[in-house]
Amino acid sequence: GDTAVAISSYQTAVELNPQYYDAYVELALLVAAQRNDLAEEYYKTAISIRPKSVEVWYNRAMFLQENGDRKVEYYDRALSCYDTIAHIDTNFFGAYYNKGFVYYTYLKEYTKAIECFSQAIKAYPSYFQAYYSRGLCYEKMGDRKTALENFDRALAIKPDYDDAAIAKGRIID
Repeated sequence: GDTAVAISSYQTAVELNPQYYDAYVELALLVAAQRNDLAEEYYKTAISIRPKSVEVWYNRAMFLQENGDRKVEYYDRALSCYDTIAHIDTNFFGAYYNKGFVYYTYLKEYTKAIECFSQAIKAYPSYFQAYYSRGLCYEKMGDRKTALENFDRALAIKPDYDDAAIAKGRIID
């Protein structure tokens, strides 16, 4: 329950064993929760120890994504991390989705977001959130027909998906 003591203990652990991957991941998670940029350094070190660890690449990407409001270049770094994840595991649909989320939510690049959400759907055809998010992009671009098709597809997969039902209601009204 004492974050400062935990951080100190993990720092001691990595001083004693500079290849202690799990300690670097824990350090990164602890300081990331504080929105401390040191998290990225701990993630980088963990990546240098296990370069094909989807877990640490994903955690690093999420840290960068969630802190892009402080440093806009973090969004590009997050996108790069998601690309690396997709190269490590082409079936990791969350990387495609999150990349689309960054393009849609933060960068307002709807065409790129659509491409990413489409990749997520290709990797996982039942990904109702990706259909919904792709629909939001089409809605922002003024393509109401395609937006509605995507919202309908999300609802076909998950009929009680309130966000898609509300979005559909906006299109129909």
